[in-house]
Amino acid sequence: MSPQTTPIAPHSLGTVPSYVTMDEAAQALAVSRDTIRRMIRRGDLDARKIGKSVRVTAESLATVGTPLAVAGAR
Repeated sequence: MSPQTTPIAPHSLGTVPSYVTMDEAAQALAVSRDTIRRMIRRGDLDARKIGKSVRVTAESLATVGTPLAVAGAR
């Protein structure tokens, strides 16, 4: 009789967020690196310090470009 094995989930801690560098974030939003720093300080972008570098979460980068509903817009 062969023993049964149970597959192990690759990430038992949940989903692992994707990160981009500040330069990549600036390029994606067509703004300067200083603007990315201001957006992080204001809380518009979620970022983490990993080692000596600051990384922006790809999810927060995607939500920054979400258009707002404008009154009277069609």
